[in-house]
Amino acid sequence: MHRPVCMPSTSQVLRNDAFTMGIGGVWNGRKFSPSSPRNPVVVTVLDGNNNAGTNQQSSVGSEGFINNYMAPNVPHTVRARETYDCTTCHLSKNKDNNAWLAQVLGQGTNGYNFVGDYEWIGVPGSIRGVRVSYGYEPQPVIGSNMQRIMDPDKYNEFLKAGRRLDKVRYSTPGAAGKDFASAQTSGSNTPNCVIAKGEFLFVADGPGGFKVNDISAVDAKKNAQKVLLTPFAFGDSLHLATKNATWVDMPAPGPMDFGRPQSTVNMEEKRWDGFRYAYVTDSTEGLIVVDCNTFFDRDVSNNSLRRSVTFNPGGALNGARFVKVAGNYAYVALGHNGLQVVDISDPTHPKLAGRIGSPDLVDTRSVQIQFRYAFVADGTGGMKVLDTSDLANPRIVPGASVAIPEARSLFVMKSYAYVAAGKNGVAIVDIEKPETPGQAQFFSANGQINDCNMVTVAATYASYFAYIADGVNGMRIVRLVEADQTPNHLGWSPPPTPMLIATYATGGKPCLSIWEGMRRDHVADESGHQIAMSGRLGSHVLDAADVHKLLYDSHGQLIVVSDSHPRRNRADWGNLPVPPAAWTPDPAPVTTKPVGPPQAMR
Repeated sequence: MHRPVCMPSTSQVLRNDAFTMGIGGVWNGRKFSPSSPRNPVVVTVLDGNNNAGTNQQSSVGSEGFINNYMAPNVPHTVRARETYDCTTCHLSKNKDNNAWLAQVLGQGTNGYNFVGDYEWIGVPGSIRGVRVSYGYEPQPVIGSNMQRIMDPDKYNEFLKAGRRLDKVRYSTPGAAGKDFASAQTSGSNTPNCVIAKGEFLFVADGPGGFKVNDISAVDAKKNAQKVLLTPFAFGDSLHLATKNATWVDMPAPGPMDFGRPQSTVNMEEKRWDGFRYAYVTDSTEGLIVVDCNTFFDRDVSNNSLRRSVTFNPGGALNGARFVKVAGNYAYVALGHNGLQVVDISDPTHPKLAGRIGSPDLVDTRSVQIQFRYAFVADGTGGMKVLDTSDLANPRIVPGASVAIPEARSLFVMKSYAYVAAGKNGVAIVDIEKPETPGQAQFFSANGQINDCNMVTVAATYASYFAYIADGVNGMRIVRLVEADQTPNHLGWSPPPTPMLIATYATGGKPCLSIWEGMRRDHVADESGHQIAMSGRLGSHVLDAADVHKLLYDSHGQLIVVSDSHPRRNRADWGNLPVPPAAWTPDPAPVTTKPVGPPQAMR
């Protein structure tokens, strides 16, 4: 007997402060219409003895799209006041609604990323799934104010353990009193990047190449080994040898199956083949395109990793250390060699496109793309901003740089950029106006976060948490926005109030990488390719032609507007009766000679 335990993340993304535009069904003439998510569900399956056959599995939609589907959600009333205005759907003359439009167009803002029970990290010699929440629904993040309210006994036990995730065990209701360990591990080499998708964890493992681990049994009581590199008896190959795999990007936020037929009766858009691949950077070999559809096609006997193409013409991608796919283009960070754009509109026949190098970019580490702009972690050059209105040929935005002594990587969530700033902790940058970003505000929890390699942000209900790969200190959880703790916490993008709430120590080994979570609001990519299926006949997310019609007039001119009346600040929603005091940023760091490596937490 198997019991499915559905965890409807719909309840976590059902918000009244934002919407996504789409095309309505045949019933309304396929006009532009507000849309909302209807089925972003993750499923845990238990047998009669409460063994988990799979844990928080994201399923595949009927036509091979991700399981999140969008449905037209026409407003039932229209207000004369307190409603949306011109800049809701068009570019603002003040250039201050880039993040908002990324949400409206369905390209995503990382504002609703899902982590769930386990956050996955990479440590030299191993990958680890660290338990960061527990229970079925609702699931409190360990160390959060929500846990304090829901489970005060366990919360107090956690406080007595010094807020250490590796010191406390947690049980899930219905699991026969079984306590789950704080982490599950598997062997690795140098896991520079980890991505959990479906029942698998994809790893760019440095000299160990590109690997796939089976994580479906991560919560199975009866399994001695929870994370497996070779789980099948069919001779499957879950290891692809490369010289030095530095990063991997998989542009579809959830599993897709390209073997499923598409029926013209359903009137869905055609799937883009680019979603079936993983894009792996190798510092020597350049860009490696790997077909990963075998892991999501319901056939356990054919799982394998094979190169579809290796691309590095004339050494143009030598030193590749990071890749971010945005629609038909892959942005490859090359360190001191700058940034190279690769045209992957035909993924098995890539072509070089635009390039930016010195003096604009001096040490390109990572890049995040949000609608018409890209944000670059440029090492000692700090954070830089690129205009990506032409994705094939980005250009530097003059003067749009933020001083950060050591920008190792960054993550963009709505109208803020979170930069991993090494010994200075996390740099938080207001990017509501991308061409004039705010000054960096630094948070290090009084110097505790002092080896910051990578940051990601995920949403749990109305709260946001940063998950940080903090080098030798291990993994950190920082509360950014939480009910009763953050002014305007129900706003679309309230200013964060960071607080360190939990730590997982890695025994002196540096935490190198961390999973960014499942991007629940990413329903169409930057080139208009459909990711999420539709919930009404004839409806669909916005494709490239729809976006062009929304943003340009009949003469091909960009529509730039101002609001008809003063716009309410998008952070100004749900103010608390007595808002807590705002946090005090660290003093701005100065460039000094290194004083030696941080001391490890054990």
